[in-house]
Amino acid sequence: MNKFFKSLIVLAVLAFTIGGAQAYELKKSELEKIIVNEILTQSWAQLRKFSPNEIDVKIINLQIEDVTKTSQKPTVKVASNFDRFMQYDIKRVTIQDGTSSRSIPVNVKVAVYKDVLVAKELIPQFQLVTQGNTYIKRLDVANNIENTMSAFPGVLVASRNISKDAPVLNLYTKQKPEIVRNSDVKVLFTQGDELSIELDATALKEGRIGDIITVKNTKYNKVYTATVIGENKVEVKL
Repeated sequence: MNKFFKSLIVLAVLAFTIGGAQAYELKKSELEKIIVNEILTQSWAQLRKFSPNEIDVKIINLQIEDVTKTSQKPTVKVASNFDRFMQYDIKRVTIQDGTSSRSIPVNVKVAVYKDVLVAKELIPQFQLVTQGNTYIKRLDVANNIENTMSAFPGVLVASRNISKDAPVLNLYTKQKPEIVRNSDVKVLFTQGDELSIELDATALKEGRIGDIITVKNTKYNKVYTATVIGENKVEVKL
């Protein structure tokens, strides 16, 4: 065999080797789908209550070429900096093909949409949360998945200010006590088993039955220490 044919054989082998080394192509769009599916799988515990059309995963900056060529069929691993669902996260994406490995950081944002209870106006702390000052609106609740309300649960009290158009969260509400702060109450002054006198007053604190609170009668500008005995009712024993 002369040198010419030997050279052709060598070139053919090299071409086959190079071609085999680039036998697989991973498109950027395919990689994005793999990353999204991995994120949904990892977040299943928190997102299982939501349908696919309520979840939107956005990959913000996937710094990679449009096509990644590998010598073997690649595997893609997605690792998180946290062991729980996060609305914003930087994922570590590793692409392996058996002979080489490449790792890149990827910024991700996950939006979760849900119809939730929202404040129609500013609801000050200690004020009642009612159907009159709330409404239902579709919002991204990814940062408060477990704390939103999808329906009006009954009369509540705001435990902090709730801004207009902000979601009404379980964290910032509580069940209405018998006495709500700044509400009008009846003060019963008793001596033994007999009712002595009844006055109107304003509650300076909230309280449940048996709690000791203070109330103020504005007519006489006097503050009383009283025991909660019912809804909007307190007792002062003489």
